[in-house]
Amino acid sequence: MNTTQLVGRLTADPVLRHTSNGTPVTDVRLAVDRRGDGTDFISVTVWSRTAEVVTEHLERGRRVGVTGRLEQQQWTDKASGTNRERLVVVADSIEFLDAPRRTTDQTDQPESADSPAPAPV
Repeated sequence: MNTTQLVGRLTADPVLRHTSNGTPVTDVRLAVDRRGDGTDFISVTVWSRTAEVVTEHLERGRRVGVTGRLEQQQWTDKASGTNRERLVVVADSIEFLDAPRRTTDQTDQPESADSPAPAPV
């Protein structure tokens, strides 16, 4: 069984890109606390509609829960010819664990019931 669950904070704003066949994808890094023994920085790849939702609604510092699988990626470095590899988490789902930070502009605006809510991921 290849299942991974992580809770951490995004280290940067997600950036959406598309594969050559048009599939949305974003790569994010997650800072995961080791309970007083440092922090691990984990690469997470998010695909399709989930990637679009993550890019629309998340930003650096937001706390998320990720469920996915580990994937080993291998390639040859073009500059040095060295074989390289790394482990990444391919996300099956991402749960938003905190509320977005409010800016001064948002605090002046009344909340509207007609405002679109973030789609479940």
